[in-house]
Amino acid sequence: PERYKEILDICQLTPDLEILPGGEFTEVSSNGTNISGGQKARISLARAIYKEADIYLFDDPMSSVDSIISMEIFNKVLLKYLKGKTRILIRHDIQNLHLMDKIIYMDKGRVIWSGTYEEFTKNDLYKDLVAQTKKRTSLEEEEKMKKRKMTIEAITRKKSTTNIQEKIAKGKLIKDEEMK
Repeated sequence: PERYKEILDICQLTPDLEILPGGEFTEVSSNGTNISGGQKARISLARAIYKEADIYLFDDPMSSVDSIISMEIFNKVLLKYLKGKTRILIRHDIQNLHLMDKIIYMDKGRVIWSGTYEEFTKNDLYKDLVAQTKKRTSLEEEEKMKKRKMTIEAITRKKSTTNIQEKIAKGKLIKDEEMK
């Protein structure tokens, strides 16, 4: 029970169990539509580390979770809980590469480069990845701002509509309009 609770905690699942209708006994549908992508990823991670293997292969396990949760999981699971185990981590970004013992850069199933982080930072591949990451991050931030603006506009419009509807219901709209 202690190990089980620890794994739930380090995989950031404890808060989810509090909101799921059946808690830890919530049945996940076969297609997983009753939980989010991030919850699926964290459940898979918890199941994997609960097995107590000597070698772990993770295929971008943090891609479906936000950056804060990702860092928590990375630190608590990969760096602390699985310390001393062989961990092979497939990533599609450059985050946390500086914490890796060895980096293998692949493209279309072929090894293009391998070495340490220090060696990698001197390579043109690294510089290209940093530039791509900055560009992608900039585009993602721009998209977030557009969505936020649209949400604010939608909320503003809804508020205005609500105010008009309230005035109509109270018979004040005509009076306000007549006074202008």
